[in-house]
Amino acid sequence: MKILIVDDEDIQRQKLVQLISESPLSFSDILCAPEVPTAIDIIETHHPDIVLSDIRMPVKNGLDLAQYVKETYPEILVILITGYSEFKYAQAAIRYNVFDYILKPIDAESTLSCIRHAIAKLEAARRRESNYEVLRSYFNENESYIQKQFLQELLFWSSPMSEDQLLVQKNLLHIDIRDFRLVVIKCHFYIDSISNQIEEKYYYSHLAELAIKKRDNNALLYNIGDAIYWIYPSESDGFSNYAMMKDMELLLNELKENDVLFQISISSLSNNFNHLNTLRRQITICQSHYENHPNDSIIFYDDLSTKSYCLFNLHEKAQFLSTQILAGNVKEAAKCLDSFSSDLSESKSISEEIFFFLLSSLSFTLREITQIHELKDEILNELSTLKRTIGKSYSINPFFPIVTSMCRLVNSQYQANGNTIVELVLKYIKQNYNQSISLTSVSEYVQRNPSYVSRLIRQHTGKNFTIILTELRIEESKHLLKETNKKITEISDLVGYPNQRYFNRVFSSYIGMSPNDYRKITQTFN
Repeated sequence: MKILIVDDEDIQRQKLVQLISESPLSFSDILCAPEVPTAIDIIETHHPDIVLSDIRMPVKNGLDLAQYVKETYPEILVILITGYSEFKYAQAAIRYNVFDYILKPIDAESTLSCIRHAIAKLEAARRRESNYEVLRSYFNENESYIQKQFLQELLFWSSPMSEDQLLVQKNLLHIDIRDFRLVVIKCHFYIDSISNQIEEKYYYSHLAELAIKKRDNNALLYNIGDAIYWIYPSESDGFSNYAMMKDMELLLNELKENDVLFQISISSLSNNFNHLNTLRRQITICQSHYENHPNDSIIFYDDLSTKSYCLFNLHEKAQFLSTQILAGNVKEAAKCLDSFSSDLSESKSISEEIFFFLLSSLSFTLREITQIHELKDEILNELSTLKRTIGKSYSINPFFPIVTSMCRLVNSQYQANGNTIVELVLKYIKQNYNQSISLTSVSEYVQRNPSYVSRLIRQHTGKNFTIILTELRIEESKHLLKETNKKITEISDLVGYPNQRYFNRVFSSYIGMSPNDYRKITQTFN
């Protein structure tokens, strides 16, 4: 690891070189430059890991160097040396991603501590990079396996991914399929008494997989036992259906040389991978059809009677709708509600059976919302009004405002609960700011997860935990500096900063001057 010291004062440079070389810090090279242009040449040639630079120098200053490093070698960490009167420059350095600053007069302990922190950050970044390379290598070597895990989750898990998660996964796995059908190929023996039948089924399904890969090496497949799940790209026009049928027939012709019967089940068309679990259930319906029609080799789900399946599917959708409402997710709840109509017809009209099924489902979901609120009474009245609906046609449209109101009711309940928790958190901080407290200790006090508490604090106050705690400590220290004659060391300890040097830095970063300068100014005006 290399460090570059940039300072126009020879004595200062020599002192820093001596300090670092005699310390336990391990640098392969300690480089020096008396000015910024020379420093830039050294950076270009030797590529140091850390640049330790004074701010005020002739020709160009330390901020110019920090800007150059940020734009050209952002991985290099810059530490600036500044005096109290130059603090406004140090604040400007934030724009250039300066790692830290050291206050003049230079203190050996704080300087070495600052450099140690920079080394630790660089080492952590290199470990992350190394881990990332290992993960990337593993992914490249096991992409096929990871792809199968992805399909397994979508096929057999009932909880859908978010649209963002799905998009990330598809991009990561280089899946570029828009409209598709789920195709399942399963083998059956003509003779039931063949020995080692299970092993042979696995073998023949493997032959089917090879035959598919021969036709399309990038085919998206999931092989489990004697069945192959195939994400088959397709279009909605009739020609595509005809072409798909011919494609399946050609595949069966290639496989018929073996003493095995292959049967192919084909789902409805979809453009959403989250529908795979539902499409798999359609395949189950197709496969049950084979029990009564063993001579059929290719079955499209769309050709079967779907009434029983649609009713089954309604319960599944209703469960998902309830989950989204109780999560306060208006967008996903509305999308799910819309599917009750779009799945069964092209218009917003629905059957009487589905209309009253939805009424019952939403009524049960409303009971799970425990909050007492006038909005809940309004929703109950709207549901009661709909229950008295009698007509020749029924529509999904009246349910949209009801579902939206239910989501609002849930979110208001979350808001009320969140307010209570944040109030407890703020009370705890106010009572214990002079102690060594953290987000973890606060979370334990309110008996909640730290990440949840952190999110609540930001939502309700617009600030994070650290900022709230620091602002309270700084305000109290300002009061003690102005109204008492206590030593700064004592004040630092009273407001929760056992380390006075750290207190000085934090105070200066918030107020723009040191605690001592603040006391002098306030006493002068008073």
